[in-house]
Amino acid sequence: MGSRKQFYFDVFVTALEGSIGYWACATVYHWTRDKGATEDLAGFYAKVVDAEFEDAFPETMIDAKVIRKGIKAILCDDFRIGKELKADIERADINNDASYIDADSADCIVQAGMFGEIVFG
Repeated sequence: MGSRKQFYFDVFVTALEGSIGYWACATVYHWTRDKGATEDLAGFYAKVVDAEFEDAFPETMIDAKVIRKGIKAILCDDFRIGKELKADIERADINNDASYIDADSADCIVQAGMFGEIVFG
């Protein structure tokens, strides 16, 4: 099992680099320390705005708290999401292993964390 911080960081990077670009545009993207290649597992964040309309939602921060909140929301019994997608997210969560998280999963996690539901896509 990996660390929880690494798991949240990996979900974050997957979302920012592989899935949310169709609805969100990053205005700030912080993932390394000291301009180097060292991952900032404790302080990563991004600020995003709506990619199309710029006023559909205000500039919003995505960080570990949003990732944690999104996973928690998705794993609730009443959250509407496909069974396979939910199973992958649950497996990843239990094992602290983001290798179970693909672009679709990361997108859903961020939307659930930001909005409490899947708004886009």
